[in-house]
This record gives sequence, structure tokens and C-alpha cells, in this order.
Amino acid sequence: MNNSCYNLITIYGAADVLKSFRDECLIDGCFNFNSVVPRPTCFKPGMNEIEMVRCIEITGGYSNLNDWCKAKWGTGDKGAYNSAKFLQDLIPHGIDQEYFFGFLTDWSPCNLNFTQSMAIRFPKVNFRWVFYVPATHLAGDYLYNRVDVFEHFYPYGTNQYKDVKKMFEKVNVLLTDAV
Repeated sequence: MNNSCYNLITIYGAADVLKSFRDECLIDGCFNFNSVVPRPTCFKPGMNEIEMVRCIEITGGYSNLNDWCKAKWGTGDKGAYNSAKFLQDLIPHGIDQEYFFGFLTDWSPCNLNFTQSMAIRFPKVNFRWVFYVPATHLAGDYLYNRVDVFEHFYPYGTNQYKDVKKMFEKVNVLLTDAV
């Protein structure tokens, strides 16, 4: 069974703010979780006991990178592992502009803490981050309106869940094509 979480992010804002977001968060065509919440550099293969203890102190108790990423990002240490496909690029949206892109993560979307960090890092944008995990029937979104982040989960079988599922069925080929 596919363990991918499908993610679509729509960003709204002034053209210069969107360019800044794109330049900082999209590295080599991939959404870079590290640009929003930087991962610790202390984790290295083959660490000795002293290095491990130091890394645990630095990270606030995490003994490996994957656990840190799951806690801070909501997904594993690969973050977004395929190209951020620009499904629609910079189109007019009133005074602001918008673009949206999609990518895959393992098993789960980002978590609320990561989304709040993204809102703090880019306070002049609005965004909607929609996610869908077919294997676990998880669907929902995060909305940021330049003031607060709102988290919604849509129970399996509800109209909202069906709408999200239908949306991802339309873009599934675009997202999986990059893997």
C-alpha cells in the first residue's frame, strides 16, 4: 500500500513576498522543510557516545534525526521527497497573486507546529496547505490568514473528506509523476 501523503499548498500574497517565499523554500524544485525549521547539524552517522549526548542536549532530547523531524516537521527526515510541481504559477488574485504546488511526504503531512513556524517565517502571506493520506484515510488542511493558523481534519466519509479526495485524484498523476 502506498504510504505517501499528498500535499498541495496555495500561497497568496504580494509578488515580492511570493518570490521571497519561493526563493527560500523551494530548493532544486523541492519544498525544503529545512528552510522553515532548520534541522540540527549535530546528527552524523557513526557518532560516538559523547557526540550523541551533546546532540541530545542541543536538540532538547532527541537521539536521532528522524524522531526530531517527526516532532518538529510532522513527517520523516526526508521531508518533501519529490519535486514541488508547480501546478499553477503566479496568477492574479485581487491585489495579491497566488501560486500553488504539490509534493509528497511519507505517511503524514506537516504538523501544526511546523505550519505555525511557516506563518511566523512568512507573516505577509496567506496559505492553505491541504493534505491527503489514502492509506490511513487522513485528510484535512491548515489555513493561515496572516493572523492565525487553523487546523482542520475531515473524518472519513464526510463531504469535506470526499472533496479533498476528489481534488487529489485529479492531481495524483502530476504528483506521482515526479517520484
